[in-house]
Amino acid sequence: MRISLPLLCLLGFLLMAGYVMHTQDRSVKTKPVNGKAGAVQTVNNETDRELWAGISSNQPVFRGSPTNLNITFTLVNDGQAAVDPKIDTAKLVVNGEELSVFQFMDGPRDDRWNSLPPGDYILFARGSGEMFKQPGIYRLSWKGEGFQSPEIVVRVLPEIK
Repeated sequence: MRISLPLLCLLGFLLMAGYVMHTQDRSVKTKPVNGKAGAVQTVNNETDRELWAGISSNQPVFRGSPTNLNITFTLVNDGQAAVDPKIDTAKLVVNGEELSVFQFMDGPRDDRWNSLPPGDYILFARGSGEMFKQPGIYRLSWKGEGFQSPEIVVRVLPEIK
């Protein structure tokens, strides 16, 4: 199947327009997701918290030391009130073990880091290749107070000698 250059350009434009519209419109359009993978509801004294957590990597397999491995983290507030996502106390889980020393982000942060409005999300990435130097299969998730992401898998293959 052969696709023409104008058709590819149109497709790229439509995808970019959809992305821009999505990132600019932060209103709540749907009811909170109930019972879906990654969505966890907890109840505290102040408000019902319903946070959906996601995690992804820039690629699923690496050869040798994955110096260019980036992990992206996201939280969506599906609740009806702003919540403190408490990202600074969240943990990265690798092969079922919580890492005690892991800083999720050390760069600039906006107000959503401490108060995530209803219907809004926070998205950030971290270079993490230094953590996965040994060949193997790594199952990754992240969790915090009121959320836990589904698991993703990253594989590091040995270097070819």
